Amino acid sequence: MSVILFVDLLGARSRWQRGGIDTALNAFDHFTRFMIAAAKPDLREVVDGAIETDASAFVCSNLRVALLIAQRAFLRAFETPKGDQTERLWIRGAIVPSGEGALRTERSAYGDASNVRIFTYSREFFDAVSVEKSGFRGMRLLVRGGLLTPAVRKAIAIPVGDRFLVPVKRLRHSTYPSGPAEDLQDFLWMASSEPADWQHAERRMSTRFRDSTKDPEEFAQAAATQVLFHEASAIFQSVHYKAHRQQRVV
Repeated sequence: MSVILFVDLLGARSRWQRGGIDTALNAFDHFTRFMIAAAKPDLREVVDGAIETDASAFVCSNLRVALLIAQRAFLRAFETPKGDQTERLWIRGAIVPSGEGALRTERSAYGDASNVRIFTYSREFFDAVSVEKSGFRGMRLLVRGGLLTPAVRKAIAIPVGDRFLVPVKRLRHSTYPSGPAEDLQDFLWMASSEPADWQHAERRMSTRFRDSTKDPEEFAQAAATQVLFHEASAIFQSVHYKAHRQQRVV
């Protein structure tokens, strides 16, 4: 099943307030380049796509490909040099099922307003944008739960010893939008089979949290992201402990 991966760059307004239009435009250019780089290894599986200022959308042939692209983008954004507020990026996104039409269509208004162009999102693309704009905070990627079939869960599972971690879960302590978004789950984009990778990601999280304290909006995003990290780390440690305990028993 094809899906829409929608990723948005956070903090565009604060960048403009802090450094003017040039700072904001530089951030948009940086965002464009790293989203293209994230998609490049899997471009054959990208059916359609668009990047516009601080937002990007890719129609991927399946959920696994969308998660691979998202993970590259989130990890690259997260590895911003320490203390570099100009280049420190926070992104957020959603993955939903895709339809068969174009992401966006264009037509002219009727009558005397024919010089006015009207852009319309597809139903599915509007759903992806709405999920991302629904009010949750943090560097998170929410996935429609209906996409997680048994075959998909098996395809995306990460081996941890003799056990597996499925990196898409409904978390207990991270908040979710209500209403039509109740089936949403988090993609644990920092997930890895290696404890050292988790430790590195947690150190980066601590650094970014400290660096964010000078900006209230960034601090709010960092705080929500840290909650995500705590929950993800607890899940990994539980799976890792059970795997090693099983080995000792055997």
